[in-house]
Amino acid sequence: MKKLSVADEKKLQKLREALETAAVEYNQALAELHNFRDELHDRMQDYFDSKSESWQASDAGQAYETFMQAYEDDAGEEAEEIIPEYPTEPE
Repeated sequence: MKKLSVADEKKLQKLREALETAAVEYNQALAELHNFRDELHDRMQDYFDSKSESWQASDAGQAYETFMQAYEDDAGEEAEEIIPEYPTEPE
């Protein structure tokens, strides 16, 4: 393949910059989501821990603990950051 034209190089550069910007924004949102998820989990755990042992052992307490475990299992499925990779030009 022949070398890209100057116009094509500029277009490619603009597309790469747009992709980089989108990846940074996605990764920032992902980090915020992980922080929020962790905060919610901590609040649920604090709520559970603040209850008496008899409540924790009750049907309501067991249901809440089951809910927390399901949340933790679902929240453990981490999305990964995006790191754009570009093909290199053949020599």
